[in-house]
Amino acid sequence: MLDLDYKVAGMLSYVPLFPVNVILSVIWLQTERNSQALRFNAMQSLMFTGAAFVGGIGMGIIAGIIGLIPIIGMTAPILHLLTMGIWLAYFIINLIAMSKAYNGVKYKIPIIGDLAEEKARQ
Repeated sequence: MLDLDYKVAGMLSYVPLFPVNVILSVIWLQTERNSQALRFNAMQSLMFTGAAFVGGIGMGIIAGIIGLIPIIGMTAPILHLLTMGIWLAYFIINLIAMSKAYNGVKYKIPIIGDLAEEKARQ
């Protein structure tokens, strides 16, 4: 496992830099069999990143389409603000999860945490 402490590796799973956290999480899931905590953090990070990516991109697309519709298109800036809110929440939650993982505390992101725990055991 690249001689990293499990807490450091778990923290790195949540780095809020899209390709880095996905690559590291996949590496930890494929190579690590000893630490359930690391597997949980890696799986939760993957699932959370996927959900934020789909939600953020989806909202951006919807805002772009609505922006083309006369009269209703005036609401598009609000949707763009919501999209920015999704990315801000993603960033903040990742920072919280990084801190918790580094301190050895199991932090479950609502909804995703329970699914990640189940998948990490497999």
